[in-house]
Amino acid sequence: MKRPLALLVWLLSTVWVGAAGFDCQKAATPVERLICGDAELVAADSRMVDIFNRLQEVFKEDETQRTWHKQTQLTWLKETRNRCGDVACLKEVYRQRNVVLEQLVPQPIVLDGPIGGWRNDFGEEVVYVQQVNYPATGVNTQEEGDQFGVARKNASLIRGRIASHLKPSSDQPLKMIVNGIPMPLLLDEDGRFARPYLFGTGSNGVEIRSPDGSAVVRRQFYEAYNEKVRPRMRIVLSWDSNGTDLDLHVITPKGEHCAYFNRAIPSGGALDVDVTTGFGPEIFSHPTPPAGQYLLYLNYFGDGSDDRHPNPLQPITVATITVVTEENTPDEKMRTFTVPVRRPGELVEVAKFLYP
Repeated sequence: MKRPLALLVWLLSTVWVGAAGFDCQKAATPVERLICGDAELVAADSRMVDIFNRLQEVFKEDETQRTWHKQTQLTWLKETRNRCGDVACLKEVYRQRNVVLEQLVPQPIVLDGPIGGWRNDFGEEVVYVQQVNYPATGVNTQEEGDQFGVARKNASLIRGRIASHLKPSSDQPLKMIVNGIPMPLLLDEDGRFARPYLFGTGSNGVEIRSPDGSAVVRRQFYEAYNEKVRPRMRIVLSWDSNGTDLDLHVITPKGEHCAYFNRAIPSGGALDVDVTTGFGPEIFSHPTPPAGQYLLYLNYFGDGSDDRHPNPLQPITVATITVVTEENTPDEKMRTFTVPVRRPGELVEVAKFLYP
């Protein structure tokens, strides 16, 4: 009774008419009859059909790739599959072929860094302030060969790329989640991304997610260098609108004012970048934060419109500010504040908090 059911599923699901796939009712060759007589082979052939169709869809704009995949599939059918004389041979060649085809399908999101696994960043230079070229749309990683090149090419750089069919619209960036903190991640024209990040000692996790959540890649690694300088305080600002400029202002217990016009303060803290065209993130980090009360402010600097005649229908921009202290330690604390702003020029007090 199992065989007719498997054949029914096969007939209903196999609609592909390309280099492989066939109607079992019309099986004419010994190999085709062997396949249709074994449920495992029917499933293997169906899987091969699905993978091949995915390849054709991914490369629908690249006729050279589509033609090459069709030719190699036909060659495999003729030179490999059709030379099998028994079920055992067919099962093995299908297994191998499906592995090869899966490897040919481009991953929707590729995460090249940070380097995974156990590691030790002894000697890696810690950089709290990144170079910014205005108008800044995100982080501009340093060119290879400069004073920060080794560090940023190595473990501290979150970098990768996405498949062309996943490239989001300009108003929906990818999401990067680092140790539980979500933030936007912008792409260049080629679908690549790169962001320096100061990872602390202990377990760290990075996740890249497409806007609709359909594609996700994760990486977990452990930083084993206990003497590494790490941010004991991290404040992350991001927001949900494109073409807007929001600014984070941090006032320390010593009266230091860290913002876009004063990105490095004497006690050691710094704002990494000043993003001027939407989404963020902007990150304030401090390796030795002074004890006492901190003040956080958010300024809606502008959106490119005429400030003298603001648009009354201007949609609300919602900012998210996350404060993390003693990250990756038993004393870790994380607080998140959501702040709506509407008009350029608004200055909002976000929070007051004590450290430690």
